[in-house]
Amino acid sequence: MLYDLVIRNGHLFEAQTGSWFPGDLWVRDGKMYLSAEPGASAAETVDATGCDVLPGLIDEHLHINYKGSNIGANPDPLCLPCGVTTACDAGTTGIANFEPFGLHSKLYCQTSVLCYLHVNSYGLQNGIGKVEESHQLTEFSEPGIRAMFDRYPEFIRGLKVRVCKATTPAGLRLDAVKRAVEIADAVNWDGHFCTVDVHYGDLPEDVSLDELLETLRPGDILSHVFQNKGETILNSNGHVRECVREAQCRGIYLDDCHGRPHWSFPIIEQALADGVKADILSSDTIYASAYTRPAFSLLHAMCVLSAAGARTEDIYRAVTVTPAKALGISDWAGQLGDGRPADITILREITTDQIFEDYYGNSRPANKVFLPMMTIRSGKVAYRQIFF
Repeated sequence: MLYDLVIRNGHLFEAQTGSWFPGDLWVRDGKMYLSAEPGASAAETVDATGCDVLPGLIDEHLHINYKGSNIGANPDPLCLPCGVTTACDAGTTGIANFEPFGLHSKLYCQTSVLCYLHVNSYGLQNGIGKVEESHQLTEFSEPGIRAMFDRYPEFIRGLKVRVCKATTPAGLRLDAVKRAVEIADAVNWDGHFCTVDVHYGDLPEDVSLDELLETLRPGDILSHVFQNKGETILNSNGHVRECVREAQCRGIYLDDCHGRPHWSFPIIEQALADGVKADILSSDTIYASAYTRPAFSLLHAMCVLSAAGARTEDIYRAVTVTPAKALGISDWAGQLGDGRPADITILREITTDQIFEDYYGNSRPANKVFLPMMTIRSGKVAYRQIFF
Protein backbone atom coordinates (compact mmCIF):
# COMPACT_ATOMS: atom_id res chain seq x y z
CA MET A 1 0.00 0.00 0.00
CA LEU A 2 1.19 3.51 -0.82
CA TYR A 3 1.01 6.11 1.92
CA ASP A 4 1.21 9.84 1.29
CA LEU A 5 4.08 10.43 3.71
CA VAL A 6 6.15 8.76 6.39
CA ILE A 7 8.08 10.53 9.17
CA ARG A 8 11.11 8.51 10.23
CA ASN A 9 13.72 8.68 13.00
CA GLY A 10 11.95 11.31 15.14
CA HIS A 11 11.21 11.39 18.86
CA LEU A 12 7.44 10.83 19.07
CA PHE A 13 5.74 12.57 21.98
CA GLU A 14 3.09 10.69 23.93
CA ALA A 15 1.18 13.72 25.16
CA GLN A 16 -1.12 11.89 27.57
CA THR A 17 1.77 10.72 29.75
CA GLY A 18 4.42 13.25 28.73
CA SER A 19 6.75 10.47 27.59
CA TRP A 20 8.68 9.68 24.42
CA PHE A 21 8.76 6.66 22.14
CA PRO A 22 10.69 5.75 19.00
CA GLY A 23 8.98 4.88 15.77
CA ASP A 24 7.72 6.06 12.42
CA LEU A 25 4.55 8.00 11.76
CA TRP A 26 2.65 7.29 8.56
CA VAL A 27 0.09 9.55 6.85
CA ARG A 28 -2.59 8.54 4.39
CA ASP A 29 -5.84 10.23 3.31
CA GLY A 30 -5.66 12.81 6.08
CA LYS A 31 -5.12 10.29 8.87
CA MET A 32 -2.03 9.29 10.86
CA TYR A 33 -0.85 5.77 11.74
CA LEU A 34 1.82 4.55 14.14
CA SER A 35 2.48 1.53 11.95
CA ALA A 36 1.94 0.64 8.31
CA GLU A 37 0.69 -2.43 6.53
CA PRO A 38 3.34 -4.98 5.51
CA GLY A 39 5.24 -3.95 2.42
CA ALA A 40 3.99 -0.37 2.58
CA SER A 41 5.84 2.53 1.00
CA ALA A 42 5.30 6.29 0.97
CA ALA A 43 5.28 8.94 -1.72
CA GLU A 44 7.47 11.11 0.51
CA THR A 45 9.86 10.30 3.36
CA VAL A 46 10.64 12.94 5.98
CA ASP A 47 13.82 12.36 7.97
CA ALA A 48 13.10 13.76 11.45
CA THR A 49 16.41 12.76 13.02
CA GLY A 50 17.04 14.92 16.07
CA CYS A 51 13.52 16.34 16.01
CA ASP A 52 10.46 16.12 18.26
CA VAL A 53 7.31 14.85 16.55
CA LEU A 54 4.18 16.17 18.25
CA PRO A 55 0.45 16.36 17.73
CA GLY A 56 -0.40 19.60 15.95
CA LEU A 57 -0.08 22.43 18.47
CA ILE A 58 -3.22 24.10 19.82
CA ASP A 59 -3.31 27.85 20.48
CA GLU A 60 -6.27 27.94 22.83
CA HIS A 61 -6.56 31.75 23.22
CA LEU A 62 -5.84 34.35 20.54
CA HIS A 63 -7.77 36.80 18.36
CA ILE A 64 -8.14 35.87 14.69
CA ASN A 65 -11.33 37.51 13.41
CA TYR A 66 -9.17 39.47 10.98
CA LYS A 67 -11.95 40.29 8.52
CA GLY A 68 -14.37 41.67 11.11
CA SER A 69 -12.20 43.25 13.79
CA ASN A 70 -9.21 45.56 13.88
CA ILE A 71 -7.55 43.42 16.55
CA GLY A 72 -7.80 40.11 14.69
CA ALA A 73 -4.71 38.48 13.14
CA ASN A 74 -4.81 36.31 10.02
CA PRO A 75 -4.67 32.74 11.42
CA ASP A 76 -2.84 30.90 8.63
CA PRO A 77 0.37 33.00 8.41
CA LEU A 78 0.34 33.35 12.20
CA CYS A 79 -0.31 29.73 13.15
CA LEU A 80 0.95 27.28 10.55
CA PRO A 81 4.60 28.49 10.44
CA CYS A 82 4.64 28.11 14.24
CA GLY A 83 3.37 24.53 14.27
CA VAL A 84 -0.17 25.49 15.32
CA THR A 85 -2.89 23.51 13.55
CA THR A 86 -5.84 24.43 15.80
CA ALA A 87 -6.61 27.94 17.08
CA CYS A 88 -9.45 29.25 19.23
CA ASP A 89 -10.56 32.85 18.90
CA ALA A 90 -11.18 34.20 22.40
CA GLY A 91 -14.37 36.18 22.32
CA THR A 92 -13.68 38.65 19.53
CA THR A 93 -17.27 38.09 18.41
CA GLY A 94 -20.65 37.72 20.10
CA ILE A 95 -23.89 36.33 18.77
CA ALA A 96 -24.53 39.43 16.62
CA ASN A 97 -21.34 39.16 14.56
CA PHE A 98 -20.11 35.59 14.94
CA GLU A 99 -21.57 34.03 11.80
CA PRO A 100 -19.56 35.95 9.16
CA PHE A 101 -16.39 35.10 11.08
CA GLY A 102 -17.35 31.45 11.41
CA LEU A 103 -18.29 31.08 7.75
CA HIS A 104 -15.13 32.79 6.50
CA SER A 105 -12.94 30.64 8.76
CA LYS A 106 -14.56 27.44 7.56
CA LEU A 107 -14.30 28.34 3.88
CA TYR A 108 -10.89 29.99 3.68
CA CYS A 109 -8.66 29.05 6.62
CA GLN A 110 -6.39 26.02 6.50
CA THR A 111 -5.91 26.30 10.26
CA SER A 112 -8.67 24.57 12.20
CA VAL A 113 -10.45 27.56 13.77
CA LEU A 114 -12.68 27.38 16.86
CA CYS A 115 -14.05 30.12 19.05
CA TYR A 116 -15.35 31.29 22.38
CA LEU A 117 -18.37 33.55 22.03
CA HIS A 118 -18.16 36.73 24.04
CA VAL A 119 -20.98 36.71 26.55
CA ASN A 120 -22.13 40.11 25.33
CA SER A 121 -23.79 40.24 21.95
CA TYR A 122 -21.11 42.17 20.04
CA GLY A 123 -17.86 40.80 21.44
CA LEU A 124 -14.77 42.95 21.57
CA GLN A 125 -15.97 46.08 19.84
CA ASN A 126 -13.22 48.34 18.67
CA GLY A 127 -13.17 52.10 18.93
CA ILE A 128 -10.25 54.30 17.94
CA GLY A 129 -7.29 52.20 19.01
CA LYS A 130 -9.22 50.81 21.98
CA VAL A 131 -10.97 47.57 22.82
CA GLU A 132 -14.45 48.24 24.14
CA GLU A 133 -17.04 45.80 25.40
CA SER A 134 -20.21 45.98 27.41
CA HIS A 135 -20.70 44.11 30.66
CA GLN A 136 -24.28 45.29 31.09
CA LEU A 137 -26.25 42.16 31.89
CA THR A 138 -29.08 43.31 29.65
CA GLU A 139 -26.76 42.71 26.69
CA PHE A 140 -26.20 39.07 27.62
CA SER A 141 -28.79 37.16 25.59
CA GLU A 142 -29.19 33.66 26.97
CA PRO A 143 -31.72 32.64 24.28
CA GLY A 144 -29.45 34.00 21.54
CA ILE A 145 -26.36 32.26 22.92
CA ARG A 146 -28.15 28.95 23.31
CA ALA A 147 -29.48 29.19 19.77
CA MET A 148 -25.98 29.87 18.43
CA PHE A 149 -24.63 26.78 20.20
CA ASP A 150 -27.49 24.77 18.71
CA ARG A 151 -26.45 25.90 15.23
CA TYR A 152 -22.66 25.61 15.60
CA PRO A 153 -21.96 23.09 18.39
CA GLU A 154 -18.64 21.90 16.95
CA PHE A 155 -17.28 25.38 16.28
CA ILE A 156 -18.19 27.25 19.48
CA ARG A 157 -16.44 25.87 22.55
CA GLY A 158 -17.37 28.27 25.32
CA LEU A 159 -18.04 31.80 26.55
CA LYS A 160 -15.59 34.63 27.16
CA VAL A 161 -15.83 37.33 29.82
CA ARG A 162 -13.29 39.79 31.21
CA VAL A 163 -12.76 40.90 34.81
CA CYS A 164 -10.49 43.90 35.21
CA LYS A 165 -10.71 47.59 36.04
CA ALA A 166 -10.68 48.54 32.37
CA THR A 167 -13.87 46.65 31.53
CA THR A 168 -15.83 46.15 34.77
CA PRO A 169 -18.12 49.07 35.70
CA ALA A 170 -18.06 50.24 39.32
CA GLY A 171 -20.26 48.10 41.52
CA LEU A 172 -20.71 45.28 38.99
CA ARG A 173 -18.16 43.10 40.80
CA LEU A 174 -18.53 39.50 39.56
CA ASP A 175 -22.06 39.79 38.20
CA ALA A 176 -20.90 39.36 34.60
CA VAL A 177 -18.89 36.23 35.42
CA LYS A 178 -21.74 34.73 37.43
CA ARG A 179 -24.16 35.35 34.58
CA ALA A 180 -21.74 33.83 32.08
CA VAL A 181 -21.50 30.71 34.25
CA GLU A 182 -25.31 30.51 34.48
CA ILE A 183 -25.64 30.71 30.71
CA ALA A 184 -22.86 28.13 30.24
CA ASP A 185 -24.74 25.79 32.59
CA ALA A 186 -27.85 26.22 30.45
CA VAL A 187 -25.85 25.45 27.29
CA ASN A 188 -24.47 22.34 28.98
CA TRP A 189 -28.01 21.27 29.85
CA ASP A 190 -28.83 21.62 26.14
CA GLY A 191 -26.21 18.93 25.53
CA HIS A 192 -23.36 21.13 24.28
CA PHE A 193 -19.82 21.57 25.47
CA CYS A 194 -19.36 25.03 26.98
CA THR A 195 -16.54 26.27 29.16
CA VAL A 196 -16.12 29.79 30.54
CA ASP A 197 -12.86 31.56 29.72
CA VAL A 198 -12.16 34.44 32.12
CA HIS A 199 -9.71 37.23 31.37
CA TYR A 200 -8.08 37.90 34.75
CA GLY A 201 -6.40 41.30 34.85
CA ASP A 202 -6.01 44.18 37.27
CA LEU A 203 -9.02 43.32 39.43
CA PRO A 204 -11.47 45.97 40.63
CA GLU A 205 -10.91 47.03 44.24
CA ASP A 206 -14.07 45.24 45.40
CA VAL A 207 -13.18 41.89 43.78
CA SER A 208 -10.67 39.36 45.12
CA LEU A 209 -8.97 36.56 43.22
CA ASP A 210 -10.34 34.11 45.79
CA GLU A 211 -13.91 35.23 45.03
CA LEU A 212 -13.32 35.04 41.29
CA LEU A 213 -11.98 31.49 41.47
CA GLU A 214 -14.86 30.38 43.69
CA THR A 215 -17.26 31.52 40.96
CA LEU A 216 -15.73 29.21 38.36
CA ARG A 217 -16.55 25.58 37.71
CA PRO A 218 -14.23 22.63 37.08
CA GLY A 219 -13.24 22.89 33.41
CA ASP A 220 -13.44 26.68 33.29
CA ILE A 221 -10.30 28.65 32.45
CA LEU A 222 -8.45 31.45 34.26
CA SER A 223 -6.50 33.32 31.58
CA HIS A 224 -3.39 35.48 32.16
CA VAL A 225 -2.48 33.56 35.29
CA PHE A 226 1.01 35.14 35.37
CA GLN A 227 -0.19 38.75 34.99
CA ASN A 228 1.42 41.19 37.42
CA LYS A 229 -1.05 44.03 37.95
CA GLY A 230 -3.08 44.48 41.13
CA GLU A 231 -3.78 41.26 42.99
CA THR A 232 -1.58 38.64 41.37
CA ILE A 233 -1.41 34.92 42.07
CA LEU A 234 1.35 35.65 44.62
CA ASN A 235 0.46 36.56 48.20
CA SER A 236 2.12 39.17 50.43
CA ASN A 237 4.87 36.66 51.26
CA GLY A 238 5.70 36.23 47.59
CA HIS A 239 4.31 32.73 47.19
CA VAL A 240 1.40 31.30 45.20
CA ARG A 241 -1.92 31.90 46.94
CA GLU A 242 -3.65 28.87 48.39
CA CYS A 243 -6.84 29.72 46.49
CA VAL A 244 -4.94 29.27 43.21
CA ARG A 245 -3.68 25.83 44.25
CA GLU A 246 -7.16 24.82 45.39
CA ALA A 247 -8.75 26.01 42.15
CA GLN A 248 -6.28 24.03 40.07
CA CYS A 249 -6.87 20.95 42.20
CA ARG A 250 -10.62 21.11 41.62
CA GLY A 251 -10.19 21.28 37.87
CA ILE A 252 -9.96 24.94 36.90
CA TYR A 253 -7.41 25.36 34.11
CA LEU A 254 -4.65 27.92 34.63
CA ASP A 255 -3.78 29.49 31.28
CA ASP A 256 -0.55 31.41 30.75
CA CYS A 257 -2.36 33.29 27.95
CA HIS A 258 0.82 35.12 27.10
CA GLY A 259 0.04 38.36 25.30
CA ARG A 260 2.51 41.20 25.75
CA PRO A 261 1.77 42.81 29.16
CA HIS A 262 0.09 39.78 30.76
CA TRP A 263 3.15 37.96 32.13
CA SER A 264 6.46 38.60 33.83
CA PHE A 265 9.48 36.42 34.44
CA PRO A 266 9.49 36.89 38.25
CA ILE A 267 5.92 35.62 38.62
CA ILE A 268 6.42 32.67 36.26
CA GLU A 269 9.61 31.67 38.05
CA GLN A 270 8.07 31.94 41.51
CA ALA A 271 5.08 29.88 40.47
CA LEU A 272 7.36 27.17 39.10
CA ALA A 273 9.45 27.28 42.29
CA ASP A 274 6.25 26.78 44.28
CA GLY A 275 5.30 23.80 42.13
CA VAL A 276 2.47 25.53 40.25
CA LYS A 277 2.54 25.10 36.47
CA ALA A 278 0.27 26.60 33.84
CA ASP A 279 -2.02 23.88 32.53
CA ILE A 280 -2.30 25.66 29.17
CA LEU A 281 0.04 27.87 27.17
CA SER A 282 -1.59 30.18 24.63
CA SER A 283 -0.37 33.23 22.76
CA ASP A 284 -3.21 35.80 23.08
CA THR A 285 -1.88 37.19 19.80
CA ILE A 286 -3.70 40.07 18.15
CA TYR A 287 -3.03 41.87 14.86
CA ALA A 288 -0.76 44.44 16.53
CA SER A 289 1.35 41.85 18.37
CA ALA A 290 1.79 39.23 15.64
CA TYR A 291 5.53 38.70 15.15
CA THR A 292 6.24 41.78 17.28
CA ARG A 293 8.34 41.59 20.45
CA PRO A 294 8.20 41.08 23.39
CA ALA A 295 5.72 38.25 22.67
CA PHE A 296 4.32 37.29 19.32
CA SER A 297 3.42 33.62 18.90
CA LEU A 298 2.73 30.37 20.68
CA LEU A 299 6.29 29.18 20.01
CA HIS A 300 7.57 32.38 21.62
CA ALA A 301 5.49 31.65 24.73
CA MET A 302 6.92 28.14 24.82
CA CYS A 303 10.48 29.48 24.63
CA VAL A 304 9.77 31.98 27.43
CA LEU A 305 8.46 29.24 29.71
CA SER A 306 11.54 27.16 28.94
CA ALA A 307 13.81 30.12 29.75
CA ALA A 308 11.93 30.50 33.06
CA GLY A 309 12.70 26.88 33.96
CA ALA A 310 9.69 24.85 32.79
CA ARG A 311 10.29 21.27 31.62
CA THR A 312 9.98 20.60 27.91
CA GLU A 313 7.48 17.80 28.50
CA ASP A 314 5.24 20.08 30.57
CA ILE A 315 5.43 22.76 27.87
CA TYR A 316 4.47 20.27 25.17
CA ARG A 317 1.51 18.94 27.17
CA ALA A 318 0.31 22.52 27.71
CA VAL A 319 0.04 23.09 23.94
CA THR A 320 -1.39 19.69 22.97
CA VAL A 321 -3.32 17.31 25.19
CA THR A 322 -4.43 19.73 27.92
CA PRO A 323 -5.90 22.47 25.69
CA ALA A 324 -7.60 19.70 23.70
CA LYS A 325 -9.33 18.60 26.91
CA ALA A 326 -10.15 22.19 27.87
CA LEU A 327 -11.77 22.74 24.46
CA GLY A 328 -13.57 19.41 24.43
CA ILE A 329 -11.80 18.21 21.27
CA SER A 330 -9.72 15.33 22.64
CA ASP A 331 -11.38 12.93 20.22
CA TRP A 332 -9.58 14.51 17.26
CA ALA A 333 -6.79 16.77 18.56
CA GLY A 334 -3.93 16.85 21.04
CA GLN A 335 -2.52 13.33 20.68
CA LEU A 336 -0.76 11.07 18.21
CA GLY A 337 -2.62 7.85 17.45
CA ASP A 338 -3.82 5.41 14.82
CA GLY A 339 -6.57 6.75 12.61
CA ARG A 340 -6.59 10.22 14.13
CA PRO A 341 -6.59 13.34 11.93
CA ALA A 342 -3.06 13.94 10.67
CA ASP A 343 -2.34 17.25 12.38
CA ILE A 344 1.38 16.92 13.15
CA THR A 345 4.12 19.32 14.21
CA ILE A 346 7.85 18.66 13.96
CA LEU A 347 10.12 20.83 16.13
CA ARG A 348 13.86 20.88 16.71
CA GLU A 349 15.25 21.97 20.07
CA ILE A 350 18.35 24.06 19.55
CA THR A 351 20.71 25.85 21.93
CA THR A 352 21.03 29.57 21.41
CA ASP A 353 22.33 32.79 22.94
CA GLN A 354 18.90 34.41 22.47
CA ILE A 355 17.79 36.71 25.29
CA PHE A 356 14.06 36.91 26.08
CA GLU A 357 12.63 40.02 27.69
CA ASP A 358 9.23 40.64 29.23
CA TYR A 359 7.12 43.79 28.93
CA TYR A 360 8.58 45.13 32.18
CA GLY A 361 12.27 44.96 31.29
CA ASN A 362 13.15 41.63 32.95
CA SER A 363 15.37 39.53 30.71
CA ARG A 364 16.50 35.91 30.77
CA PRO A 365 18.87 33.90 28.56
CA ALA A 366 17.27 31.04 26.68
CA ASN A 367 18.46 27.55 27.45
CA LYS A 368 16.86 26.39 24.22
CA VAL A 369 14.42 27.46 21.54
CA PHE A 370 11.89 25.40 19.65
CA LEU A 371 12.51 25.70 15.92
CA PRO A 372 9.55 24.77 13.68
CA MET A 373 10.60 22.31 10.98
CA MET A 374 7.29 21.14 9.51
CA THR A 375 3.56 21.55 10.07
CA ILE A 376 1.14 19.00 8.67
CA ARG A 377 -2.53 19.94 8.69
CA SER A 378 -5.11 17.28 7.85
CA GLY A 379 -2.44 15.22 6.10
CA LYS A 380 -1.07 18.05 3.94
CA VAL A 381 2.25 19.81 4.49
CA ALA A 382 1.24 23.36 5.43
CA TYR A 383 4.68 24.69 6.39
CA ARG A 384 8.24 23.48 5.89
CA GLN A 385 11.56 24.89 7.04
CA ILE A 386 13.64 25.71 3.97
CA PHE A 387 16.47 23.31 4.88
CA PHE A 388 14.24 20.47 6.11
